[in-house]
Amino acid sequence: MTQPINLIGRRFGRLLVKERSGSSAAGKATWLCVCDCGKEVVVLSGSLVSGRTKSCRCLLEDVSGKRHATHKDTNSTEYHSWASMVQRCSNSNNPGYKDYGGRGITVCQRWLKYENFLADMGRKPSPQHSIDRIDNEANYEPSNCHWATNRQQANNARRNRLITAFGETMTISQWSAKVGIPYMRLYMRLERGSKAEVALSVVGDARFLTSRHLTT
Repeated sequence: MTQPINLIGRRFGRLLVKERSGSSAAGKATWLCVCDCGKEVVVLSGSLVSGRTKSCRCLLEDVSGKRHATHKDTNSTEYHSWASMVQRCSNSNNPGYKDYGGRGITVCQRWLKYENFLADMGRKPSPQHSIDRIDNEANYEPSNCHWATNRQQANNARRNRLITAFGETMTISQWSAKVGIPYMRLYMRLERGSKAEVALSVVGDARFLTSRHLTT
C-alpha cells in the first residue's frame, strides 16, 4: 500500500497539521490540525491538499455572518465586498472560485478580519466603486488593492494584457518582475507605442539589457 505524504508541519489556509490521526472508514489518511482560532479538527489528506478545507469552519462562519459581528457593519456595501472577496478565494463551492482561489489568488492574513480590511481600504468613494487588484496576478492585500469603478477596472485589465517578446509571453506585471523595470514605467512605454522588446530592454531610459540579462 502506498504510504501517504507526510503533511506534519505544513499549513493549509488557517490549518496547521499537527500529527497523523489515523484513517477514515474508506482507508484515507486523516490528520489532526490546529486552526488559527485555536480549535483542533481532523481532516482528510485530500481535503487539505486540494484546498477544500482551510479552517475548522470558522473562515466560512466569518464570511457568512454566523458569528456575532462586533463591528455592526454587516449591512454595508464594504462588508459585502469583503465577504464576496473571501468567499471566492476560499470557498470551492463559490461560482467565482475557479477564477480566484482555484488559480492561487488568496486574501492576506490581515484581511481575514473585516475590521482590518475596512481600516486599510476605507469606505467606497461611491456606490459604483468595487474592490480592484492593481496586479491581477497578485493577491488581495493592502499594497495591491483599491476601490475602482468598472471603467478603471477595465483599464487595469488592459494594463495586464499579455505581452510577447524574446520568445516568451507574460503579463506586464510578470515582465516587470523579470527584467526589473517598474510596472507603471513599463506600462506607459507600451502605451506610448514602444515595441515590446524595446520597452523591456531599456533600464532607466538609458542603458540597454543584453539578451543574457533577459534570460536570467
